[in-house]
Amino acid sequence: MQYKAKADTPFFEDTSIQMKKTYNCLYNHDMGSIPQCLTPALTSCDQQVTRQQVQQFVRDVADTNVDAVLCCPTMLRRVLWRSEIDPHWQKEGTLAMTEFVRNVRDILDRHGAQHGKHLSLCVSVPSTLELCSVVGLDMALWDKERLIDQVRVSPGYVASFDLDLENFCNKLEHARIYGNLQGTWAVQKDIGGHRQTTPEIYETGAFSFLKRGADGIAFDNFTFTYPTVQGNWLKPGRTDGGCEPPRHILQHIGDVDYLATRPKHYFIGCRNIGWRPEGIGRFPMMNRIETTMAIYDDILCGQFTSAALRVVSGERCDDIKMAAQFNGVALSEFDHRGELFEPLTDHGLPNTDEVRHFRVPLDKVKTGDNALCIETRDTPRPVEFIAVELALYVD
Repeated sequence: MQYKAKADTPFFEDTSIQMKKTYNCLYNHDMGSIPQCLTPALTSCDQQVTRQQVQQFVRDVADTNVDAVLCCPTMLRRVLWRSEIDPHWQKEGTLAMTEFVRNVRDILDRHGAQHGKHLSLCVSVPSTLELCSVVGLDMALWDKERLIDQVRVSPGYVASFDLDLENFCNKLEHARIYGNLQGTWAVQKDIGGHRQTTPEIYETGAFSFLKRGADGIAFDNFTFTYPTVQGNWLKPGRTDGGCEPPRHILQHIGDVDYLATRPKHYFIGCRNIGWRPEGIGRFPMMNRIETTMAIYDDILCGQFTSAALRVVSGERCDDIKMAAQFNGVALSEFDHRGELFEPLTDHGLPNTDEVRHFRVPLDKVKTGDNALCIETRDTPRPVEFIAVELALYVD
């Protein structure tokens, strides 16, 4: 797969301060010298919104000083056809979604012509083309008819590297493909336990997406990296005891050569919140982890100095006998307090008795799929694993 050394201008969406509104139009925060693409977010969180209201919103946005509109048709399906996944309605729903996108494209073309420019349409879609079909998104047809300009491939509410970017890049001929990075990468125990995406995860995700052929990186909830309080979404971190997002990473987030020199924080996490059918994730797993982790770095380049594997459970596991293997090699456990990398906040972090750490020999890590196996032995109770992390350190 060929990749570009420099990615397209990133897309930003941040709806967290407007969650209680039916739909909203949010603009990028000032990122200084960071190139920006003005992208109002078109979503629907209210089933009472009509199709006509959504289309009027598109017209209103198109008349403002924007270059692109970001649309989330997966959320809009409850407006356009049905909220639940019903195979009997899938054909009708797909036709309705396509007709809606055609209408949006027509609106943007007409209003763009009045302003003397092309207005891009970016759609945020589930993580695989198969899931897109399930929820009524005919990506191949939209691309063939040039209805869309960019596709933001999203894991749902929680960050994941398990996006089928290669398939999107291979099957869609015209649209630009963006891998989406979320501001939250894990939900510990309940919705109040959000673990914020670290700078290392942002850089690792961007690097892996670009190496796999993505044209650019998109961000969800980047500008509000702060401890979320359930029912209190409207307070940004700058006034609610939180912290600023890691804006410094944006300077190089599209530079593959730079990202290749950075430490990496790979992870495999839990499935997204249940009401999102497009949510992905391989955890939880009970008592035994047997899976693979894809690494996109050139391990043989010699820049990494050490590696560590961390296993996270939903409850206490420090008294459980546990064995780990990486590519068939037994790992030695070591005692560690704290996170693999410095977190932005301590909100949602697991307790020290809920994690286990293992040293990984660098010569056993390879570019591509790596086999992981962690199992409990003679356990007095079931152990629910909810995540596994791999840190590749650079001195």
